[in-house]
Formats: sequence, structure tokens, C-alpha cells
Amino acid sequence: MRSYAVSLPGEVAGSPELGDALRSHDLRNIEFSDGVAPHSGMTARYVKGLEELQKKGILRIGSLHLPFYPFSLWQFASEDEAARRETVRLTLEYMEHFARLNIRNLTIHCGGEPNLPEERRIRMEQMVRTCRDLQPVLERWDASLNLELLPRTCLGNHEDELLEMIGQLPAEHFNLCIDVNHLMGRWREIPAVIRKCASRIRSFHISDYDGVDECHWQVGHGIISWPEVAAEIKALDQDVLIIIEVSHLKTPGDKRWVSPSLRFTSAEQDCLRLEFAEEWESMRSRFRW
Repeated sequence: MRSYAVSLPGEVAGSPELGDALRSHDLRNIEFSDGVAPHSGMTARYVKGLEELQKKGILRIGSLHLPFYPFSLWQFASEDEAARRETVRLTLEYMEHFARLNIRNLTIHCGGEPNLPEERRIRMEQMVRTCRDLQPVLERWDASLNLELLPRTCLGNHEDELLEMIGQLPAEHFNLCIDVNHLMGRWREIPAVIRKCASRIRSFHISDYDGVDECHWQVGHGIISWPEVAAEIKALDQDVLIIIEVSHLKTPGDKRWVSPSLRFTSAEQDCLRLEFAEEWESMRSRFRW
């Protein structure tokens, strides 16, 4: 079964407008994604608000995106074992805030960049160690930690790296999040990547781009062939969470607040554009320009 969600940062999840936005939209699933350090106090406040909305039955947290920035703090795959262990400690502390929220999917970035070719092997090994350190909590939550397909020189920038890492880990708790916005110049290969990773995909990050570097545009505003992508997603046998991760809802430099309501309205349009991609393309072909 396919479920849809929208990615929300802390500033939106903590907004008093969120409840009204949820009540006025059909989309109720979110991926909470915020990079605030756990000791800042902000995370506890965000969680309190999310828990209240969840208890009211108007919010479902489909996924938790673990923090990844600044890269100097979140070093999941560092060759420096002390730095890696500190990252594990911070991550466990961060996850503990969400322990009561019945979360079944988490997204993780394997690390920042740049990564030199000669560094990748040891960092992949370190990432697997981090996953094993997090496994007891995943078992307790009955959750899956989904390693995200990343761009440029990031660790996990190719499906082969990701499959090699999770191949050493149990499928009950370690899988993949395919971000279709992160394949750089390989945008034509997105359907093939989905087929190759099919059995281990638990979630997607959905947005459009220019085929060069990540843009996080709305669906249909870039170069991705959505009918092909949608067909591969619909062919998957397992339950998958499709997370709309669009960041550009205003022009660069515009300081205006993008309200939770506008974010949900935009995300619902993206959900429909993906779910009915074949029909949309058929209508487009019949249009007389």
C-alpha cells in the first residue's frame, strides 16, 4: 500500500497554525525533519506539540528524519571513532524524545561531504557500525531505519553503496529511502534504480529537479518522467511511504512565512500529480497548444 506524507521542519511543526492546517486538509501524515541539537530544548517542545495533535487524531508521524546538519556534529560514518560514537550518543538522545510517538520509519543521511574515493570504504564500514549501534532502539520501536540515496560525493550517492551497506543488516530494521531528486545527471535511470532496490525500499523523498543537482521543486516542474517513476512505485509489493519534500514555495530571498496550510495544499497537489501521473500525461498529450 502507498501512503503519502509531507516533510515538515521544526518551525512549522511547532507553529500554532499546524492544527488548523491539518483539520482543513486530507493529508495528515508528516515526516518530521529538523536539525536542532537534542540538548537545545527545542526538540522537546516540538515533540510535545506533535504528541498533542497525534492524541487528537489529526496527525500521524509517518517518519522521523534524523538530524544531519551541521556535518561537524552529525558524523555517522566518521573515520574518527570517538566522533562516530559521540554522534551515536546524540542520535540516541534525540530519538528518545520521540519514543512515545509510535514511529515506524526513520530516515538517515550516511554523512556529509566531501568524501574522497579512498575514504569511502572505511566510511561505509563505520556507517554499518552506527546502524548496529542504533539497532536495539529500532527493535524496541519495531521500526525501520531507511538510508537515504544522497547526491554529489555524499556517502550513499549510488544505490550500489547503499545496497552493500544494508546487505549486512537485517531487513526488518534497515532499508532504503530513495530520494529521486538526488540522482544528479542520472535522472533517466530513476525507474531502473527503483527496480534494482525494490525489495529494500521503505520510503521515497519526492520532488523535481533540473537533472543536474538537487532543486526540491514541485512535482512536474522539472525534468523527471513521472509516469515512469509512478509505475515503478506502484509495482512495489510492500508498503511504502511517499514523502513530499519540496522546499521552494517562494522566490529566493523572499522572507515571507510559508504557512502550514500552504505547505499542505502544495503537498496534496504533488501527491495527486504523482498518483495520477499517467492520466496527467495523457491529458497533456491531448492538449492543443
